Amino acid sequence: MLPKYFTLKELVDPETYRNAGKNLDAIVQLFDPNLFTAIDAIREGTGRPCIINNWHSGGNLKYRGYRPPNCTVGAKHSMHRLGKAADISIEGMSGGEARQWVRDNHHLPGVCLIRRMERAVSWLHIDTKYTGTKELVEFDP
Repeated sequence: MLPKYFTLKELVDPETYRNAGKNLDAIVQLFDPNLFTAIDAIREGTGRPCIINNWHSGGNLKYRGYRPPNCTVGAKHSMHRLGKAADISIEGMSGGEARQWVRDNHHLPGVCLIRRMERAVSWLHIDTKYTGTKELVEFDP
């Protein structure tokens, strides 16, 4: 299942996209399907454009979705490396406002699949890491 509001280029770095060639299923297999559902729920629920990666349109963001094994950005055991995390900028919302939106709407379908959210960053980091609870867990970078 592909996300409704995001292209695969928005979710991976250029090297991963190039290496997949015409086999886009290879990219889909890198992700937890719950992440696709969660990012679509954020886009649909906020009604605002969201940016994960923008390298494909001339921007400098390329590691805010999946991070390949050779990527030096972020933690060694980051959920990004398992296709379970995304860093999202929501148009017209600060990171704090976006986190509050997730808290306020965590009961909604799709949004409830977000298991963890990073505090004190200027963007919205969400992930689908198993935590043993359905409650939203917030953590420090």
